[in-house]
Amino acid sequence: GEEYEPKRVAIRPNFKRSYSPSGMQKYLDCKRYYHITYGEKLLENINFTENVVAKDKGILEHNILREYFFSNKSYEDQKLIMTINEAVSRHLAEQSIELSLTSLRNLKLELTTFCESALIAIYKLKSLFPDFSFYFEKRISNEKFNGSVDFLFENENSFGLIDFKRSSFGIPSKSDVLNFQQIQVSSYIGNYAKKLNKKPLFFGYMCLKEPDKSIYFVHENLKEQKEALAQGRVYFISNDEMSDFISRQVAFERELMNSIEQEVEFLPLPRVETTCDFCPKFLSCDRGYL
Repeated sequence: GEEYEPKRVAIRPNFKRSYSPSGMQKYLDCKRYYHITYGEKLLENINFTENVVAKDKGILEHNILREYFFSNKSYEDQKLIMTINEAVSRHLAEQSIELSLTSLRNLKLELTTFCESALIAIYKLKSLFPDFSFYFEKRISNEKFNGSVDFLFENENSFGLIDFKRSSFGIPSKSDVLNFQQIQVSSYIGNYAKKLNKKPLFFGYMCLKEPDKSIYFVHENLKEQKEALAQGRVYFISNDEMSDFISRQVAFERELMNSIEQEVEFLPLPRVETTCDFCPKFLSCDRGYL
């Protein structure tokens, strides 16, 4: 038969290419998916008036964690429930979302479970690093790079950061992190370390639904605090390994940004099959080899 050739995209003159961690991850996963998101912008302006979708839940969780942490010195379940009730009521009103009583109860139960696991872990970090400052949705900008990390803590010399994931589906393997197949956290680490000349002590992905499925990379100096540090898989990294990781990340990201800037075809070649599950053109895409 004839050799398959997918169609090229028509690039709009106002196409603003994204160099955020999520944007660069989309480009790695599938160049066509990247163009669908930022060139065609098919994922924008979708309104749900009778449901709270995963993105809304993520926003709610971040808001609840931030509000609770900066208003309370320790974790108490009743205070969390009050914070959740207020945040949900406010969000539903702002977004004009109507939920049945069952859906509302299930939403609050889910938020309680997910936020509880995150807060317990964060208060442990606070006790281990009492002289550190803590931030939610911390903006990190460095040249073309721009993004907001879910959670960051730092002092004058060191820092740590965490990306929250709602389920284990979003938790990468050790190999995917170290080899830059999943770049959300590594891009924050490299850019923050490079910009401020600070040493990373702790970074990883926290699974809110199942904390034991989380994955963290921790400086070897903190080995004695392993049990108190985190729940999940913990890998210790030496000074030399950390320096090598950051050097490789900076070089990888530079090449990736150059590739994004020069790309004109945006062919539909997904890195893994599951990439297509989130694409709005899943059924109509002309990808050829799946």
